[in-house]
Amino acid sequence: AKQFQPKWQPPGDEFSEWHYLVLSQRNNQKHRYHYSKPVVVLTNAKCFSATDIFVAGMKELSNVTLMGTSTGGGSARTTGVRISRGIDLRIGSMISYQTDGTLFDGNGVSPDIYVEPEPGYFVGQSDSLMNAAMEHIQSQRQGGK
Repeated sequence: AKQFQPKWQPPGDEFSEWHYLVLSQRNNQKHRYHYSKPVVVLTNAKCFSATDIFVAGMKELSNVTLMGTSTGGGSARTTGVRISRGIDLRIGSMISYQTDGTLFDGNGVSPDIYVEPEPGYFVGQSDSLMNAAMEHIQSQRQGGK
């Protein structure tokens, strides 16, 4: 909290005090599972809300590479509001930031390796992103970067 600097400061009279969610490793190392091999997480704009937060957390791990396109950029914990009979809205009730102070909303999480799907992906003929991920993992196993 002392070092965190948001890139957008919310109006103080419209939001509550700051709340932080920080995860740490368990103290009981005996039951802790450690996976040190290369991991690739595939991303695109359909990764949204809780998935944005998951992907941002994975990006912080040294053996994880994000590959694909940026996530959708959302994390607002929606709440329902009825504006008239038969018309309900879902509106955001919080702001979430990435560790560098960037808002999730409207920005998403950028991949480490940008791979745009080829046209064949959209008609079920190929998966260039999966192929690129497998090639990346093979290069990591062989000591390449």
